[in-house]
Amino acid sequence: MLPSKVVTIDIVSDTICPWCFVGKRRLETAIAQAIKAHPGTKFETVWHPYELDPTLPKESVDKHANYVKKFGEERMKQMLPYMENIGRLLIASSPQSTGKAENISFNFGGRVGNTTDSHRLVWWATKQGKQDEMVEELFRHYFEQERDVADVETLAEIARKVGLDRNATLAFLQSDEGRAEVKAEIYRNMGKSISGVPHFMIDKRYTLSGAQPPETFVELFDEILA
Repeated sequence: MLPSKVVTIDIVSDTICPWCFVGKRRLETAIAQAIKAHPGTKFETVWHPYELDPTLPKESVDKHANYVKKFGEERMKQMLPYMENIGRLLIASSPQSTGKAENISFNFGGRVGNTTDSHRLVWWATKQGKQDEMVEELFRHYFEQERDVADVETLAEIARKVGLDRNATLAFLQSDEGRAEVKAEIYRNMGKSISGVPHFMIDKRYTLSGAQPPETFVELFDEILA
């Protein structure tokens, strides 16, 4: 039986954006609810690259020190506990998973660097049918395991975890394949009227900015599927 409706969701995101990870979880919750309300509906998510901080160096720097430089010490003291609490309270049921409830265990240690190679890895994974899995693992490794997603060895290991060949991925990352294409899309997205991420384009018609609550997505899905 063919799906009665396919809803496409284009998401502009950065791999080091905490609200993008929260937005992914909230979107998954909304999709699960919409599928229950509208059986036979299929949702297709497509991730697009963005750079929150294009000035980040290729060689990673201390994450906490970078946050202090960007936001200031006082704001940091408020911001990090707030995000950690958001992660603890966030419960989602992903339609692509077994339905197990899960939260986000935000940790803000580790290192941070330029995100171009992590976006190239998503580009590489997309060609092999692993885009959403790759985005998920990049978020998990960066925010929960304090791994450096600017480091090509780390990226190759993440690729292995989603079922891609580690050595082939490492060879890809050490080349320039996909770099021009990814950078061009980053520039296009940053040149649009997108002032921040996550940014959602739903059904090629509706836009939502920020990590909207699940009910906002559900209301829009209901309108589309009515």
